Amino acid sequence: MNSAAVRFYKKYIQLFAGAGVCGICCAYCLPHTALIERYKSFSQLYPNGFEAKLDDHTKDLVQQVHDKILLKPEREALMKVYVCYGQDPIHAGAIGFKSGSLLGLPLNFAYTSVDQIDRKNIRLGRERTAVKWDTSAGGRFAESLIFSDDAKRFAIAREIRYLESLYVYANTFFLSLFGITTYWCGHALNQLLALPQRSSLALRLCMYGTILAVGYGVFVSMKDAVSVRRDRRVDRRAAELGEGYARGGVEYYEKLLMRNAALRELLGADGEKSYTPYGNTTQSWRLPAMTITSRLDHLREIVRNIEQKKNESLEMAGVDQTETATDFKRT
Repeated sequence: MNSAAVRFYKKYIQLFAGAGVCGICCAYCLPHTALIERYKSFSQLYPNGFEAKLDDHTKDLVQQVHDKILLKPEREALMKVYVCYGQDPIHAGAIGFKSGSLLGLPLNFAYTSVDQIDRKNIRLGRERTAVKWDTSAGGRFAESLIFSDDAKRFAIAREIRYLESLYVYANTFFLSLFGITTYWCGHALNQLLALPQRSSLALRLCMYGTILAVGYGVFVSMKDAVSVRRDRRVDRRAAELGEGYARGGVEYYEKLLMRNAALRELLGADGEKSYTPYGNTTQSWRLPAMTITSRLDHLREIVRNIEQKKNESLEMAGVDQTETATDFKRT
């Protein structure tokens, strides 16, 4: 019985390993490709059981960003914009995929003042508790939900830049690399050291677990490093669309920090676990995304560079005007 199991293991282990890697990659890719409509249905906002509709002003902002980015009409047609659940924009798929892409915008993008906030239906935390709007933290939370058009345009442009990036390909590559490399290391050690014949099953399982842990650590480190670099790049590319976009980005991240700091107070113990006093999300040993404060500093630096270039241009124009006036007096 044992020998038959060993023969079966040796004959089909590579097939099972390959199937496992393919399964993991498919589980990640499907929501961005074949199951993208399911993902939309899952993340869609349904107030009172009905699908939320995007307001006309937000549609106009999206079109303005499309025109600014010079998005091709055929790619624009494959992008579905809808109202998503929560307070943060989301994206799925990628521009260029035949299955299309998704851009989800939160309901508060339709707000222009705190009076428009649907206070009764906003619930916080796992307990779905009502917001204490009459508190200082509640007031700051309400204020953080209101964005200017520049901030909204920046957020829309940022999500489109994400969809233009190769994040789906990159994450799939890292997943497959992790699976293949982990299996190959275990298989190579078995062959080189003849572990099946020289060691117990418990020892081999311990070795496999160590290889898996090390491989996972390398995998998440590489993935996180690429994600942080991508966050910085999409912010820069969105801000490069114009000074209004750059200043809108500063406002957007300032409001995110304000919101998270308010949630830290409103959620009590859960808020302290989720957010830092400055408004960043708490991290353990990983850094899966660029911190909000780092993104804000990056955008502020871009705005300073824009202002510096404007001042230099004005100074140059002033010098040119002075020289022209001097030449005119001489003539």
